[in-house]
Amino acid sequence: MRITVLTLLIGLCTSFAFAQQTGSVHVKNATVITVTGEILENTDLLVRNGKITGMGQNLSTPSGV
Repeated sequence: MRITVLTLLIGLCTSFAFAQQTGSVHVKNATVITVTGEILENTDLLVRNGKITGMGQNLSTPSGV
């Protein structure tokens, strides 16, 4: 009985981990450290559905973000 309850609890917890919201985010004036170690100051980032779609300075915010 205890194993069954434990298995159900673990199953419920892992199902919530995959329920992530998608959407768009505009981060302004961030400090970005690239994989090569380069530091980019005052950088804007556009993220849509979990992927970086824009990076640079003074990016305009798209509608709906």
